[in-house]
Amino acid sequence: MAAVVIMNFSNHYGEKLKVSFPNKGFTALANIVQRNGSDIHSRAQLTLMIHITKIQMQLWLAVLLFMKIEGLFVHTSLTQQLEEWKSIVLKTINHPQIIKLIEDLIHEVFGPNTEIKKMTKYPMQVHFISIDFPTLRGFSGINELFINENHFSAKISEWKSNTRLLDSITQMDLITIALHEYAHVRIRQQVDDMNMSTLNMLQQCQIDKPKCDQDFGRLAEINLFKKQINWFQSKETINANYVEQFLTAIQNETELPVLTENDGAIPREPSYSMGLYRLNVYHSRSASVEPQQQTNVTVMNDCENLSET
Repeated sequence: MAAVVIMNFSNHYGEKLKVSFPNKGFTALANIVQRNGSDIHSRAQLTLMIHITKIQMQLWLAVLLFMKIEGLFVHTSLTQQLEEWKSIVLKTINHPQIIKLIEDLIHEVFGPNTEIKKMTKYPMQVHFISIDFPTLRGFSGINELFINENHFSAKISEWKSNTRLLDSITQMDLITIALHEYAHVRIRQQVDDMNMSTLNMLQQCQIDKPKCDQDFGRLAEINLFKKQINWFQSKETINANYVEQFLTAIQNETELPVLTENDGAIPREPSYSMGLYRLNVYHSRSASVEPQQQTNVTVMNDCENLSET
């Protein structure tokens, strides 16, 4: 994994190395790639670094993310809440309708007669991480899902003054992240390449997809919900009956209810430009990387799910 990170970094930042690359970024990169990849914490860091280094971004942002990733850790002892969240994630990725949805998308990409591959030797691993980057929802490896606990802590804290459906909305967001990342896991297993870019691959396929949308995880979300949903923004408008029926169906492995226009779900609508979208990123003073201000920067498809690249 470390070799892949170094290869990606060289491919995207090789020319910049002739000019300058901030020392703090080099230090964080060196510290991460020299760690033992069999350790769960370093494996999570290396997995995220693979996704980060697959694209080229502004130097200050790359350095900031490298430094954030260096502090990433995996929760090896789960609280009762994290255990409950993990159960929801596992129920989602093992739901027959979710499995079929993703396999149908794989057939759309590679052809109807394609044999579906999956890693059967080891069960899917689900880990909760903490990283000081709350907009990161999650990412995935070849047979692992990593979900950022900080994302949910920030959302719950933001909406704690109004607890209507808060627990159920949190579960819906978890389900959506699980669906999104599991789709990436399955397509990586199909091509046996964790470093593959679904963006590049889907651009070459004739799959029926929304204009400018080349991401496999987003396609899975849209296939299930007809659009990408901002569940926390929908807390005041969503049909509570739909949410409860959906959660019950996930738990019981029964047919999932169809989301309609009348159910009050609010979509996530990032603005796209050549597979990119613009994200407001606040650089905190503690990172000591210029510029120290709120900056509108072009990042990747969705910095909430870094494994989309």
